[in-house]
Amino acid sequence: MVAADALILQFPLWWFGMPAILKGWIDRVFAYGLAYGYRGEGNRYRYGDGGLSGKRAILSVTVGDRITADRIAAAKEAWRIRLKGLFEEEPIPFRPQNGGDYPDGHVLASHIAMGETGLTAHVAKTRNAAGD
Repeated sequence: MVAADALILQFPLWWFGMPAILKGWIDRVFAYGLAYGYRGEGNRYRYGDGGLSGKRAILSVTVGDRITADRIAAAKEAWRIRLKGLFEEEPIPFRPQNGGDYPDGHVLASHIAMGETGLTAHVAKTRNAAGD
């Protein structure tokens, strides 16, 4: 995992989450020392500062549906294009945990991202649909 440039997890959606066997693998691989406990500091190094800093990751989640051959072909092409740009695209600039935006290390400061909710509040620079 440490030597990998990218992590791609592909799995079927199972009861609104990943299958238990994948969850177990993540619990073991991301165990103390890599994702939690990095540098012996508990959860101090998260959100871009931890053991996976600089790595790329992408999820491919499948769900059940009746699907036509045309839709399968379109999905394959979209996935091919997405993977082709995996190392060229700018990463999502999530706010670092230790950069001052989370004074207690867990909760976003009240003066940061005022009026924003959800995931977008934790992105340092808002990107538009074109990716600018």
